[in-house]
Amino acid sequence: MQATQCRLAETGRMDLRQARNPELVLDGQPVVANSITWDEATRVIIISGPNTGGKTVTLKTIGLMSLMARAGLFLPVAEGSRLLFFPEVYADIGDEQNIQRKLSTFSGHLEKIICILADARPGALILLDELGIATDPIEGAALAEAILIELKRKNMMTLVSTHYLSLKTLAQTQQGFANACTEFDPDTLTPTYRLIFGVPGQSAALETAQRLGLDPAVIHRARAIYEEKDHRAETLLSELTVQRLRLEKQYDEAREKARDAARWEEEQRRLKDALEEEQRAFETGRARRLKTAVQEAKGEIQRRLRELSGQKEPRRLKKAAQAIAALAREPVSVKIPPGWDVPSGQVRKGDSVMVDEFGTIGRLLEDPGGKKKVRVEVGRFTLIVETSRLRGKKGAAGAGTPHPKPSKIEVHTDIEGQARQTVDLRGMTSDEAMIALEDFISQAIAHRLARGRIIHGHGMGTIKKLARDYLESTGVCQSFTPGGRQEGGDGITVVDFYPWDV
Repeated sequence: MQATQCRLAETGRMDLRQARNPELVLDGQPVVANSITWDEATRVIIISGPNTGGKTVTLKTIGLMSLMARAGLFLPVAEGSRLLFFPEVYADIGDEQNIQRKLSTFSGHLEKIICILADARPGALILLDELGIATDPIEGAALAEAILIELKRKNMMTLVSTHYLSLKTLAQTQQGFANACTEFDPDTLTPTYRLIFGVPGQSAALETAQRLGLDPAVIHRARAIYEEKDHRAETLLSELTVQRLRLEKQYDEAREKARDAARWEEEQRRLKDALEEEQRAFETGRARRLKTAVQEAKGEIQRRLRELSGQKEPRRLKKAAQAIAALAREPVSVKIPPGWDVPSGQVRKGDSVMVDEFGTIGRLLEDPGGKKKVRVEVGRFTLIVETSRLRGKKGAAGAGTPHPKPSKIEVHTDIEGQARQTVDLRGMTSDEAMIALEDFISQAIAHRLARGRIIHGHGMGTIKKLARDYLESTGVCQSFTPGGRQEGGDGITVVDFYPWDV
């Protein structure tokens, strides 16, 4: 039966998902699966709908599954179903007419009801098929209503099939009662065997008679007689049923769309996580490669400085200085992420750009048109970068993501006869100060200067920060500290170079 293990509970919500009648499944007949669900507060369910529409099958399905679960059997339901465990199961289904016992159909049914009311204990499952039939419809409906109210008072779980309008109305107005119906297709005049909770059903007696082949003249006469009666209540219930069915359909469609949206959201989340992980791996690898490149560059500079020790010949000094400068200009091999392929000539001030040899993202501070170098803001720093080294990205505008400042060394190779021990950067722009500072460091290296002084003043602190960031990032000196009180304090920076005899 493609049965599954069903969770059992003494209280709570009944939730049989895609339930199929075990008897019909074993007989090999086609079965329409239905979800049978109600809340704990519901004690009586009124099932209405057309004849041969599946009302009795629904009662038998719930009863059989309750007994199967008590026997430890799996149930023909979908995964995740939940069944209430009923201590007792009572059923009055079928015709109990008995000539020998002088019982009419009505008497046979009533005898069972009396037994149930007397013997059933609270929590029992009661299944009643066509309660109150085979007698006067008005009296039968009143008796059926009174019996259902008593079963609810005794805390029984009752499911009853009926055609009585008064019972359908009772389920719409009485707390603890609920309507359910078996669907009928008015276009094909056939039942769909689909069970719908929350709405009453129509008997569709005339439509059923027409489908079964009753003489059309008799059908026509019956319709005329029916239309002469006051059936406003039936019309109201019919309209309510149509509206509820329409809402049920819209709800199912909305729920399916919500499931699709949830699936898309989950897929988007997985893609986002994967991209973030890829980005983290890229950043980690890039930082590692940059660190290795800087360390190698510093080692090479140290080696070149040691070679310069003791050299006085200008030609060799100039050659060594050029080697150091070339080392600074040598690009670091970094894989550029996809998408950063817009040439520098097409980017504008304010766009996000990437310095291609480092993979560093920053914000362009000026238009590159006709310029060899431009200013790029990276995090808290402003860098001077060759325009040819920049790449843009479509749609990448605004402030760039902060990244560590890349190390940069530019060594000027002009060698003066006398080394300057002091450079004064006061009154210069950042670009002018950087050029003067690089020239001063180049001369200090060439002349094996042991100590130098950089005068930058106090001011706003921009030139001071530029000078100290440069010394920190390039590693060309052993240490640097603010000047002494008599030297000007924090308005100058004293630089101690590496010992030349190393």
